[in-house]
Amino acid sequence: MVPVITTSALARPARASTPDATRRRPAARCPRRNRREGTVLRMREPSRVGAFVRDARCQVFVRRSSPDRHTPGIWDLVGGDVVPGEDPERALAREVARQTGWTVRRVEARLGTRDWEVAGVRRQEWSYLVEVDGDLAAPRLSPGNHYAYAWVGRDNLDLVMAGHSDGDRRLRDLVAKATRLRLSERLRLEPIGPEHAEDLWRVHQDPAVAAWLGGRYSVGEARGRATSAARAWESTGVDKWMAYERTTGELIGRGGLSWSEVDGRVGLEVGWTVRGDRWGCGYGTEIGRAALAFAFDELGAADVVACTERHNRRSRAVMERLGMRFVREVIGRAVSGRGANGRPAGRGVTGQGPAGWRDGLPERASFVLYAITRRAWTAQAGGPIPRQTPADRAGAPWTSQSAPM
Repeated sequence: MVPVITTSALARPARASTPDATRRRPAARCPRRNRREGTVLRMREPSRVGAFVRDARCQVFVRRSSPDRHTPGIWDLVGGDVVPGEDPERALAREVARQTGWTVRRVEARLGTRDWEVAGVRRQEWSYLVEVDGDLAAPRLSPGNHYAYAWVGRDNLDLVMAGHSDGDRRLRDLVAKATRLRLSERLRLEPIGPEHAEDLWRVHQDPAVAAWLGGRYSVGEARGRATSAARAWESTGVDKWMAYERTTGELIGRGGLSWSEVDGRVGLEVGWTVRGDRWGCGYGTEIGRAALAFAFDELGAADVVACTERHNRRSRAVMERLGMRFVREVIGRAVSGRGANGRPAGRGVTGQGPAGWRDGLPERASFVLYAITRRAWTAQAGGPIPRQTPADRAGAPWTSQSAPM
């Protein structure tokens, strides 16, 4: 049941439950750039701003408008109007403080826009991901404007559709994006959707990337991949992120989780693709670590696998830094594709090849399979070791051979 808190019961909201090259390359300098590469340039100032405030579980704060408002019962973000000539981020900080009592500590990024018309005047709202200081269990709701609040996560996204008789999904889809986005020390990991098609194309134009993934993407292919990723996020709650440097907005690469099949069993596979001029900076490891945390700490996976070509020493080194262990070699490649609900169809590792590799790779190419279990992940993180269940033992037959339990 969705935790909804009214002003008469302000209790704490319930918590819902690459490729790499092997040839010798110069040491990467990993510079920090000041230009915001890979981000959308401002074309005009917004009429309104909105704030994605998240809790520790990446759930987004929303409020419900009072019955006597012009949009009664609608859930929306914290936000408000921008005074002409006012800096949008200053307006954002002002509205968050005024409407909740929280203080904006950091504006992370602009996640999206919404356009609409009022009396023939076109208006636009810019929505930002922010970090705040204050007691998230005790927001200050505006009397007469809002009477309830809730935290929206992966399992209750459709809450924000209440009152939208026209089926307008724009807010719902932006909230979904915010709940799936993850932050690491240096990277902002955005769930891939159609808006990332150009950046996905750019990553796969990189000669160093194309050399390992069977060639460059066409524009159409990049658009198709971005659309497929969005569908997978919706149907399974899992797919790849685009990775951007948090300070500069620079495009770094992509990576995350996908469904794969190993020995006839469907499970999660982790992968990463980093621009060639950023190899050696630790970005692949950072993406992989965020994906494993998502798989084990949030999705409750029993184990995660990874595949790469046998001679891809850089990628194998990343797997080993992540605590993954070599299982065995596999020969050939599988047929890519997704079945119902985004699950694999006609693809997998059954002694013949790893999942998800593009056409154009050699039929008899030799790959390696790595794996890590939840117990091993928890142990290296210094947490309590979970009790091994019969399902864990039955679910990952390869781990009893090579990967630590």
